[in-house]
Amino acid sequence: MVAPHAAHPKKIYDPQAHPELDENRPPRAWVVPLLGLVFVALLAVSIGLTANGPQSNASGASVIAYYTDHKDRATISGLMTAISIPAGLFFFGLLREYLHASRAVRPYSIIALAGAIVFAVGGCIQAGLTISLTDVPTQLSTSAAQALNVLSSDMGAGLFIGGLSTMQFAFGIAFLVGKAFPKWLGWLSIVIGVVCLLGPLVFFGLIATGVWVLIVSAMIYPRLRDSGKLVATTSM
Repeated sequence: MVAPHAAHPKKIYDPQAHPELDENRPPRAWVVPLLGLVFVALLAVSIGLTANGPQSNASGASVIAYYTDHKDRATISGLMTAISIPAGLFFFGLLREYLHASRAVRPYSIIALAGAIVFAVGGCIQAGLTISLTDVPTQLSTSAAQALNVLSSDMGAGLFIGGLSTMQFAFGIAFLVGKAFPKWLGWLSIVIGVVCLLGPLVFFGLIATGVWVLIVSAMIYPRLRDSGKLVATTSM
């Protein structure tokens, strides 16, 4: 015979008893913009520190000389790239969650997040190769230094091109289909996606994506703030 209390187990989570734990509550309004700002700031510092780095056709001797003379700056650049990745993924993930509320937009928000993940993988590779070049540059042979430099310049390019273009196209369509953001921002996203597909111009697509993140961050703050007020009112 089953005991009465076993047939009706006590709820571990009761939203009525703890409205502050309401699962429908959006993240704090300042979280997403802050993550976007941190992501862009770290990426800007990383790019700025190695803006005059050796090109892919540089000789092994010049690569060794550069990373010996700029060891600290290049190491910080690699670390800033690595640290920017979790901030960026959290930003794009929360943006996807915000857009996910619309059924029409949902598929595109998922594709956009997948593109962001591919872009992040490229960033991880870029950071790892940069740190590898700065570790013991004087102990590298000229051929090894040249090979690492070529990989650092070109290996992540395919992931940047594929990831950024996919992310921007998908977010662009999501903005055009949905009503969360203005249509012009959707068209801007698609233009950035096209630029990212144009091989060497992906660098400019990356810069444009940083500006895009700041625009989205500024626009999403009042929406999340108002959503939080609405949830807090309805849960009382």
